[in-house]
Formats: sequence, structure tokens, C-alpha cells
Amino acid sequence: MPTTTTQAAFLANANNKKRLIETLSAKPLLTGVQVKQAEADADTLIVSTALAVAESEVLPVVVVGTDTDLIVKMVAQATNNTEVFMLCHSNPVMAFNINEIKHAIGVTRNHLMFLNAVKGCDTVSTIYRQGKRKAFDMVHQKQDFDLLDTFSNSRSTHNEVKNAGETFLLKLYGARKCDSLDEYRHVVYKRAIVRSSLSSSFQPACLPPTSAAAMQHSFRTYLAVQEWMGNTLPPTEWGWRLEEETLVPLETDISVAPDTLLNMVSYGCKTDGCNNLTCSCKKLGTLLHFDVQ
Repeated sequence: MPTTTTQAAFLANANNKKRLIETLSAKPLLTGVQVKQAEADADTLIVSTALAVAESEVLPVVVVGTDTDLIVKMVAQATNNTEVFMLCHSNPVMAFNINEIKHAIGVTRNHLMFLNAVKGCDTVSTIYRQGKRKAFDMVHQKQDFDLLDTFSNSRSTHNEVKNAGETFLLKLYGARKCDSLDEYRHVVYKRAIVRSSLSSSFQPACLPPTSAAAMQHSFRTYLAVQEWMGNTLPPTEWGWRLEEETLVPLETDISVAPDTLLNMVSYGCKTDGCNNLTCSCKKLGTLLHFDVQ
């Protein structure tokens, strides 16, 4: 039956996804192929299954996929007794020897999962204009691992994760004389304003994150690394919140600006208790009505 919608829209429907998985699982089972269905992170199940088979079988194991998370997790978790390869059907087709990559990067592989998570993965947002290659080179060259051990330690506290995450981001942004991201954010802002002209526009996204936003980012990074290591933690305690029975990222735990500043907004609505959902006062999310000139 031909589909009448896009893949993203089709899979956004939970019933569609469930029926598709059931259909795909049934076909291989009929031919004697073992099928496993992940209840949470599929990449973690793929990697753990591949490594378990590689340790028990004489023949090498080949994982077929194009997801960066797969190769990162295999390099980080593979032992010397495993012969595992990853085959990517890209253009051209590429085959990666996991053991060769593991030996090439040395002890840095122990922190690959952190580097992959902190710079953006399936459950952690990326950091604007701070690439994964930059983060990897910084860690690989300086070999400063004590800070990163916090994220692989299952007993790390929220405060330890917060401090380690902010320190790492300060180093990533090249902050040398600032003790917090809030302080360095102000420094970067002043530099950008001085360099900007009347004809150029300032991009707030280029600023480092606030300390509060970085804390939640660090929490989600820690949660991702721990789950990849097989440790289950409550998401609502590590950077997520429940909204209509769905987990959504917690961006920050403080207001984006003081209430006195948020109330000083200019719009044309002068109706008390406005019920127009498309009105500018609703979009600004306030019940107060000002017409500040």
C-alpha cells in the first residue's frame, strides 16, 4: 500500500509505528532470524547485542548503520576480545574496524560517550557553533580526564555534574579568566557589541549558554551517558520535565529576565482580560497590558 504522507509524519503516529514494528518483526522470525525490540534507546540495545555476540562467537560481527551514536558506543565499550565492524551504506560504502579506532585514540575512548552526548545526540541538544571535532581535539590533546570522570561515575551528585559541565563548557568556549558562564556570557556580549556596526545584526545564539541552562544541559548529558552504560535514572531529576505525559527538556529553572523587564513590552492590545489567542499579548505570555512607547 503506497504511503500518502512523509516518513516523519507517518512515524509520529504511535499506532503507525507500533504496527510497522510488528510487521517488520514478523517477517524475519518466519525465516529463523532472531529479533529484539528496544523498549527505550535502540542504539544501546544494538551495541550491547553486537558486543555480546562478538564475545561469544568466533566469527566477526558487522553492525550495519549510519548513526554516529552506534560507532561511538562500540568504540567506547568494545573489549580486546571482540572483533566488530560497522558498515555504513553511504556514498561510498564504508567499513570501520572498531578495534583499530579504539587503539588509535587511546584512553580518550573512555570519554567518547560524554563527548558525543554533551555536543548533541538523540536526547541532548547541540551547542551552537561548537563542533564535536573541536571538543574531541581539546580533550584528546590535553588529556584532562579528571573532570570528565564525573559523567561516567554512577554516584556523581547533581552539584558535581553541574560544576563539571560548566567547567568543561568554559574551556570549550576558551574562557580563561571567568569562573562562570554567566560572567563569560557578559564578556562575549560586550565584545560582540563593540565589533558590530549599524548594518550588521547581533546573533544572541552565538553567546555561551547561561549557567542555569548549562546545568540542565549537563544533567541531560549525565543521564544519557549513564543510560548508555546501563544505569537507569529518573529523567525528571536530570534535566527533563513531564508535560501532558510526555518528557520535554527543562531549558532552565530561572526566569529568562527579571519580571520588571518582561513587563516592559510594547504591543497594541488594550483589552482587559483579552481572550484572542492570536493577540500579541497572548504570544508574549503575560496578563498585564502596557503600551510602552
